[in-house]
Amino acid sequence: MKMRMSLMLVPAALAGLALSGCAATPPVEPAAKNYEVDMQYVAAVERSAKRMPLTIIWVNPPEKKVEKQ
Repeated sequence: MKMRMSLMLVPAALAGLALSGCAATPPVEPAAKNYEVDMQYVAAVERSAKRMPLTIIWVNPPEKKVEKQ
């Protein structure tokens, strides 16, 4: 009896997980803003680094949001 009850719970649990996964996806909104490299910040950091014995390598340069044109 216990084995039969546990076998009935497995499909019910899987169905519940599948349905809850579909309900959790947020609606897709059109992107109203683009991103571009924040050149003012990059220039300020590089200017500051010239005074010290540092070498800056931008792996992920800082970005700022700009309005889509």
